[in-house]
Amino acid sequence: MKKKIKYYSIIIFIISFLNFQFNLFKTVSNERFEYFQVESEQFVLDGFLNHEINNEDLKLGQFTRPSIDMFEGGEEYKPREWFKDKFVEGDFWEYKSHYGLQLIIFDFLNGNIALVHSIASFLLSLIITLLFIQLSKIHTVNFALIFIFTLVFNPWITPMARNGYFLIFIYFVPFLISFYYSKKINSSKLNLIFFLILLYVIFLFKSLIGYDYLSTIVLASMIPITYYYLKNNLSIKRLLVNLFLIFFVSVLSFSTSVIIHANSMKDQADPFNWIYYAAAKRLSSDNPEKLAKETCFKLLSKDEMELDTNNKAYIDCYNEFVTSLSVSRLEVFSKYMLARNIIPFLGSIEIKLNQNQETELKEIYYDSSLSIIDKGLRATNYGLKRYKEFNFLQVFSVFINFIISPIVFLLLFALYLYKTLNSNFKNLIFNLFVLLPPISWFLLAKGHSYITTYQLTFVLWYIFSVPYMVAILFSEENFN
Repeated sequence: MKKKIKYYSIIIFIISFLNFQFNLFKTVSNERFEYFQVESEQFVLDGFLNHEINNEDLKLGQFTRPSIDMFEGGEEYKPREWFKDKFVEGDFWEYKSHYGLQLIIFDFLNGNIALVHSIASFLLSLIITLLFIQLSKIHTVNFALIFIFTLVFNPWITPMARNGYFLIFIYFVPFLISFYYSKKINSSKLNLIFFLILLYVIFLFKSLIGYDYLSTIVLASMIPITYYYLKNNLSIKRLLVNLFLIFFVSVLSFSTSVIIHANSMKDQADPFNWIYYAAAKRLSSDNPEKLAKETCFKLLSKDEMELDTNNKAYIDCYNEFVTSLSVSRLEVFSKYMLARNIIPFLGSIEIKLNQNQETELKEIYYDSSLSIIDKGLRATNYGLKRYKEFNFLQVFSVFINFIISPIVFLLLFALYLYKTLNSNFKNLIFNLFVLLPPISWFLLAKGHSYITTYQLTFVLWYIFSVPYMVAILFSEENFN
């Protein structure tokens, strides 16, 4: 069996790296692989260019590049190409929402974007391989294989794996560490101390590259501990104590990162207050209008004394925050139940639009007077009337991503809940617990989750709810 695990591990590492670094298996379209969330990586790339060309301090941010019209000329938006060509234009806008450790790492690697991408893909592949080894020790090999391949071949992590902004491999490390220490922390207090110190360092690293999804990552790190205690009928009181210690360490690391972040903001009179308002826009409020006004004022006014409230930037900021802070948690969660782009391979052909098609469909998409259903109906009607203008395979790919994917996800979720509710007590507790990591962020960071619904945050279902759901359903593994 050990030899078999070794061979599987080598294969998993190779396949993972080829998928994350080159999209060799066409898990996603070439367009999605090259450009998905590249706007986030632009903060790193432009920050480095600003440092190199303008001799400024290392700061995350982006150049305005007024000659590029994002609405009319979206195909010209190519931050990685701009970085290679050292194309800068307009003012540099600093992104101050977190410390920006990823830019320091990027600078340490001499701004070598190819090297950063390779290292990120390599580390994620290595971590996933180590996860397989740990899973196969605790679960069946069949369970471990299903879990890992669900994790590797998915259309959300694949295009983000090498991204120099997210450094997404770090999201998986606490989960891996918990697997390794799940048994050891019960045999020695020293092991427990080492475990908590490692988690503190990793949580701090994650916070310094961004506060996003911290609740998901922290709760995910509790899953292996919870499984071990339930599987071996250990003390529930002891389990709760260990989970509390993980939570305490996460709060401590978060607090440390906020202090480091605040100390780096030399141009802010009250950096802690600024950080508070930057965070407030991601959460919720009993008075959305008041919080939106205060937040946009704090974030946009240079001297914190005056700001033109008729300014477009202020109006856009206010409208966006009021909407995201006012929406109900139920509505936010319902959006994430309609998971798009979860089927690999079949949805890997990007639809090609000519200029007129793109303009007309954008008018439908950006029409604020239309509901989501009305937008969908109008877009469908538009396509049916002009079906001869479109490529069948491209339309089929869109159909897979936007129609079939949500249906498959809802079916998967329903089957999982059915099996869970008809399981014994230990299976019930564990199966529900693995749903908590993504749901925690959807609900706690309601504002952020609402704004990033279709851009990014679906990825949280894969940390690690969907892999567990698929593995539990198809491996037939249960607690004894």
